[in-house]
Amino acid sequence: MKRMKIGMMMGGALAGIGVGACTTTPPSPVGFNYQVDNGQANRIVQVFDLSGNTVVQIRHVDPKSTRFYNAQNVEIPHEIVGENVVLRGLQGSFTVSSRLAASRIVRTVPLPTAVAAGGALPVPAAPAAKEQDGGTMLAEIARIKKEIAELRNRLAVAADAPAAMAPAVVDAPPQAAIIRVSFRDNSQRFTPPREVRARLATLAQGGGSVAVRGFTDSAQPSPASEALAKGRAAAAKRFLVRLGVDPKKISVQYEPAGKFAADNGTEEGRAANRRVEIQAS
Repeated sequence: MKRMKIGMMMGGALAGIGVGACTTTPPSPVGFNYQVDNGQANRIVQVFDLSGNTVVQIRHVDPKSTRFYNAQNVEIPHEIVGENVVLRGLQGSFTVSSRLAASRIVRTVPLPTAVAAGGALPVPAAPAAKEQDGGTMLAEIARIKKEIAELRNRLAVAADAPAAMAPAVVDAPPQAAIIRVSFRDNSQRFTPPREVRARLATLAQGGGSVAVRGFTDSAQPSPASEALAKGRAAAAKRFLVRLGVDPKKISVQYEPAGKFAADNGTEEGRAANRRVEIQAS
């Protein structure tokens, strides 16, 4: 209930951002245009548009394990500012994946045909609270608004020099990324594309430990889905061993059901969920 109150007050406060700002630089709108599925598992507070980008507010975000994938299962460039993660560009639908779970986020309004980057805007004074816990709520609102103002500043710089907003994913070492390989329905045959094989070969040269996790598109666990997930992980391990990875450095886990990376209600989503995830450390 308290978080809902904060969200409602933030909506009103954000709508008022820009009051007293220079009229020659109109504020870029903040839009809460997203529906979040399983957001609590990843501590997602809210998702909104800001200056032509999508921003995800996450409590205690873990930059090492949290990744963002679009509908094509391609990782989205991003930058972390406090509890806010800025995804480059407006997103129609995407998945937040971490060690905790996978959360699906879908835009509830059509994407605009063009997006204009907005400048930094002043943060107005917070209104007086009427509830007893208003002081805590106002402090939370002020903190979030301060982060949003910082985001606007960074996005304004990025509009003039796109390279200035290089995402953490690009600068991170190769072993920080999760490599995903999909499978055909009911198949355990591990056949990564050529570009993925090149990434796996680079990973094999790293010399560190490697975690392999097998998944299915089953909603409920069964002996068949357990064997399928385990077999997919084992097939990926055999491939890595052939590349030169010490089998003692490979840990294998599997999930017979759930733990989806995409919407399991569509054929495209189920195809993405039939996968293995490989990560070096």
